[in-house]
Amino acid sequence: MIFYPPFLSAKEEKAILARFSHAGLPKFWQKSMAKEIRHCLQCGETLVWRYVRMEGRNRFVCGECKFIAYQNPKIVGATLPVKNGRVYLLRRAIEPAYGLWTHPAGYMELGESVEDAALRET
Repeated sequence: MIFYPPFLSAKEEKAILARFSHAGLPKFWQKSMAKEIRHCLQCGETLVWRYVRMEGRNRFVCGECKFIAYQNPKIVGATLPVKNGRVYLLRRAIEPAYGLWTHPAGYMELGESVEDAALRET
């Protein structure tokens, strides 16, 4: 079940949902990552974007030692605050998704537990 702030009109709700399509990674995210990740962490040779048959998808692979440079999402700590049966949401004040409603969440720090990150963000 999705809870929306009760004062949103159907038109406002539709506009907000449409903006979520721009909140993720770009369609060709590997091109933007290729500017940041250029060399193998194992041997220093150039990485290339190629199909990895065992995984059934493209990855950055070292042309020399065949090391796969995985690009995985960062871990996020989040909460869904509920009080008196009502869900509390925040309006984002930064990009991406500036002005949209969200729940308290943020990237975890090294050595931090999910619980500690969630408490910090709430």
